[in-house]
Amino acid sequence: KSGYAVSTFDFSEDGKYVGLAVYNFPIGDTNLVVMFNDKEKDTWKRQISGRINRLLLSPSGNKIIVFSTPYEYYTTGDTSLKEHVQLLNNYGNLIWTLKVPIEPGWYATRLSYDEKELVIGIGKSCYLIDLSKGKLIWANRKVMNECSTAIKGIDASPNLNIISFWGSSYAGAISSEKNEENCVLILNKEGKILNKTHISFNYTTKGPFIPQIKRVSVFNDGKFLQVISTKSIKIYEGRSK
Repeated sequence: KSGYAVSTFDFSEDGKYVGLAVYNFPIGDTNLVVMFNDKEKDTWKRQISGRINRLLLSPSGNKIIVFSTPYEYYTTGDTSLKEHVQLLNNYGNLIWTLKVPIEPGWYATRLSYDEKELVIGIGKSCYLIDLSKGKLIWANRKVMNECSTAIKGIDASPNLNIISFWGSSYAGAISSEKNEENCVLILNKEGKILNKTHISFNYTTKGPFIPQIKRVSVFNDGKFLQVISTKSIKIYEGRSK
């Protein structure tokens, strides 16, 4: 059967707005952003070029950030193509488009509390973006080389003075004995790495249960890390200064 399906969505902090990324199924060559209000009415629709991978609403609902990949990438694998990061206002108007290299992996994103800056982690790279101008403040294409893993998640202080990325070496393989490597990086707002923490899960399993990090939270400006895994909840020392 054919029709439309939701690929991703997000809510404003007060729950008054929800944004949906919708695509035509099963082809997926038409992608729309649809905004609904708390009265369950769609307020606007906008077609987006490329396949939408991630949709992010600011806490106020006034900014909508869309991450999309050109269709040609999925058919040709051309890595010279660029990922599109687009900012829409709450009327669905396009404010700017920023292009960054395509990398496979999770989209880890966090907005500053004043909605002026956005940090993105994808693959082994991270970026800090000025939302008012649509310009890169800095980019680090090799940040996760410190860990030999790809980015899986993010936490940050409200003003983004402290940013933490975590990644896992787990690639889906199941064996009777495995040493699972996980890595947590703490960066400052200038993109400098302040601390690197390796976390190992040593275990033996006869089934599909693989301990993995599910969430990392940063406390006291990065001095402590709370690591929640499928196995435990632990506190680790973060940066020393």
